[in-house]
Amino acid sequence: GADSRSGREPTSDAPRGKRRATRAAPAGLTTAAKMMDSGAVSLAAYQPGLMVRHPQYGEGVILDVTGRGPKRTARIEFDSGTVQFRLAFADLELIR
Repeated sequence: GADSRSGREPTSDAPRGKRRATRAAPAGLTTAAKMMDSGAVSLAAYQPGLMVRHPQYGEGVILDVTGRGPKRTARIEFDSGTVQFRLAFADLELIR
């Protein structure tokens, strides 16, 4: 039957009440959890003293690493200065 409040037919058979919207990640984006499970280098592999390569900054050395899991961050010294990265999202390659 018609919805008595709006005069319209119901658009869903879902029960009334709160409905949770579920959205997929936008195209091209990956969650940290998926990245960690993808077989990529473990975030624990990034340690102070190791050399890394970044597409924008070039080669650098890891100064320190803090945090755990997807919140693990590293301070890296490049020729252009020091940059801090969230490792789960950084485009870094270990080179030594």
